[in-house]
Amino acid sequence: MVTTKSTKLCLKLFDMNNMLTTQKPQTTPAKWDIFYSTYYWKIYLDTFNTLNNPSVEFLTGYSKKEKQSEAQDIHHVLKAKILNLNSHGYFERMKRMEIYMRVGEMINKKTDPDIIILYPTHYTIPSENHEYIYKRFASFLDEFYRRKKDHKSMEGILPQLKSRTSKDFYLDVTKQHFNHISQLYTHAGKLLLYGHSEGAVNDFILKYKQLRKWI
Repeated sequence: MVTTKSTKLCLKLFDMNNMLTTQKPQTTPAKWDIFYSTYYWKIYLDTFNTLNNPSVEFLTGYSKKEKQSEAQDIHHVLKAKILNLNSHGYFERMKRMEIYMRVGEMINKKTDPDIIILYPTHYTIPSENHEYIYKRFASFLDEFYRRKKDHKSMEGILPQLKSRTSKDFYLDVTKQHFNHISQLYTHAGKLLLYGHSEGAVNDFILKYKQLRKWI
């Protein structure tokens, strides 16, 4: 059989089209949750570090992504994030890192307190909530900086969580507590955001109202 130039071109286009149609569709990466993350931080960069862009003063970060649930042990969450930031070299690139904690239903950068300030070789805890933060993070941070100074591995510094929180935990009315109905609805909105069915969420709202005698 004689294959003309036009036939070859058609076959080539067919093969290219077939490749395109069989490729997996691209998914958009989840964005960082700038509203409901438990923690967020500002990393002030060292302008003399060659890895940094001199025109960028600081970087921001958040402890979770949208539609993602954080571990029930929120102290473990922050410790894991600090280890992750260290493993990616941010401690060598920064002047300091200010860590903030969300205290309301949503992040409020005007009122949320800074709870820890990390430096390349040491840390400080602001006076506000000092005792609370010190009790929960000081021993971890002391060991973390000791290992950094001695150039030792961070392996084992943070024990693995024994078990993940069941999704049913968030739909169990006996394990939740809200002071106002607005908090109940905010929780319900998060459940929908994290993928729980509308029927299950509506059932949770009704049962909680009955439990608290709000209806």
